[in-house]
Amino acid sequence: MESAGAKDMPDEVERKGLGTPATRAGVIEKLVRIGFVERQGNKKTKYLVPTDKGTSLITVMPEQIQSASMTAEWEQKLLEVEKQDIASEDFMAEIKDMIVDLIETYEPVKGADKLFPPRQYKQYKKYPKKGASKWQR
Repeated sequence: MESAGAKDMPDEVERKGLGTPATRAGVIEKLVRIGFVERQGNKKTKYLVPTDKGTSLITVMPEQIQSASMTAEWEQKLLEVEKQDIASEDFMAEIKDMIVDLIETYEPVKGADKLFPPRQYKQYKKYPKKGASKWQR
């Protein structure tokens, strides 16, 4: 993990907070819990292996979102927001613009519906006070 994506990032990225042990542990645990990676190995040597679900996610995810350099850039901008060098609204506007652009230009990967079939939801309970419904997978 120390060098994941290192060839794509400038040398100063580690100092900007990307991939620090403090943030890495929580991210790894979440990826394992959700089922995108699994731990393999013995007591002495453990390693992370992507599951079919994790591989499918990377297959359908736009490359721009997969980029470690994008994460490093965001980390740097968050530090600038913290120091009040840039306004948080400006940073959020950049993210919004990127998301809008991704939505407008994204071409679904052929067969993506087979990798991640749409979930079916059913109504299962009415709230007594407001009459609103809850939904369940």
